[in-house]
Amino acid sequence: MCYVAKGFAQQPGINFTKTTAPTTCLELFHSLLHIAASLGWDIQHFNIKTVFLHGILPKSETAYMEQPPGFEAPGKETWVMQLMKSIYSMHQASCCWNKTFHQAVIEFGFKRIPCEWCSYICNSPSGTVMFVVHVDDIFSISNPLGENTLIP
Repeated sequence: MCYVAKGFAQQPGINFTKTTAPTTCLELFHSLLHIAASLGWDIQHFNIKTVFLHGILPKSETAYMEQPPGFEAPGKETWVMQLMKSIYSMHQASCCWNKTFHQAVIEFGFKRIPCEWCSYICNSPSGTVMFVVHVDDIFSISNPLGENTLIP
């Protein structure tokens, strides 16, 4: 079962302010593939399941929803729920997801590459990892274990 928000009922400026999230350009995918192929680096692709359920709603965008039919709390059938995270069909879901993801990878030690909003790099003594994000898809390259090649 999948429950989605009634996004059609949301009003700009009242229920949400920002709806878009940056995505990676195709040229950056090509550049990472070229770097990986030239240096013999590892290439990985990840898809994050239920991506829009992970975005944390900003406090300035309070959202409520009715209880899903068949899942009402006993004695509280007419109550509504305040959402703390985004759900599918909310206009701001992709933006919330991107902000939440960005904060997490920064805490892991990655740095955003200045020329591209959805590209990240982490240099450490054990190696280098670079990745790009396109909504719920992550494409990464990394140098083989044991190599200490660092890209400035």
